[in-house]
Order: sequence, then C-alpha cells, then structure tokens
Amino acid sequence: MEGFKKFVNNILYPACFIFTVIVFSFSVLNALMDFTMPYVLTPKTLLPFIVFSLILSWSNEVFRNRKMSFPAAHFIHYIIFLFNVLISFIILEQRQNVVGTLIAFSILYLIGALVALIVRKVSPKKPDEKKTTYKKQFK
Repeated sequence: MEGFKKFVNNILYPACFIFTVIVFSFSVLNALMDFTMPYVLTPKTLLPFIVFSLILSWSNEVFRNRKMSFPAAHFIHYIIFLFNVLISFIILEQRQNVVGTLIAFSILYLIGALVALIVRKVSPKKPDEKKTTYKKQFK
C-alpha cells in the first residue's frame, strides 16, 4: 500500500496538475486567438496530453534523484522528455513532421531549463545540517 501511496503523491498528483495547466493554456490560447481548436476538448485528442503529463511527472521524479549529478540528471530528463514527445505528440497523433516537432519541443525544453538554471543559481542555498553548531536537546 505504501508503494501506491508514493505513486499517487509523487507521480499522479503532479501529472494531474501538469495536465490541468496544459488544457487550461490551450483553452486560453483558443479564446485569445479566436480560432477553433476542437481537439482540445475531445477524449480522443486529450489522450496525448494525459500520456504526456504522466510520463513528464515520472521523468521529474527521475530528475529529483539525488544519486546522480545535476548535469547527468538533466540529460536523462531531456532524453525522457524527447521520448515522451515522440510517444505523445508524434505516434499518438500520427504526425508526419517528426524532426520539426522534436526541434520545437527541444527549444521549449531549453527555455525551461534555462529558467530553472537561473532560479537555481539565484535562490539562496539551504544550510547543511552537518555544518551547524546546533545540538539537539530533545529526541
């Protein structure tokens, strides 16, 4: 039961959040651009978004693995992301322009990675518990 609880908390809930953001973003774009995107609200065309959200949530969990160095984790996350795009938006939607789609999503990933890197560099570091002089008095 613990494994299922971990799956729900670490993968399913974030996947639902990612899916909600994607669908909301496409709905806002539809309203702002004033053109019809009927595929956004049909169950058949929501399937790629659901698959994309689940795999992205799982890859984020892999990315948070502290056993790997940051560059290695980032590279593996990028490879899983491209594989995710290949499955979700090329195979499931049966698109023909494979290279163009992968390049477009690679550019989006690069922008997101740069923002994450800037936030990582700007945010204050947490102090290590081992380096503090504080000693616990109560157990």
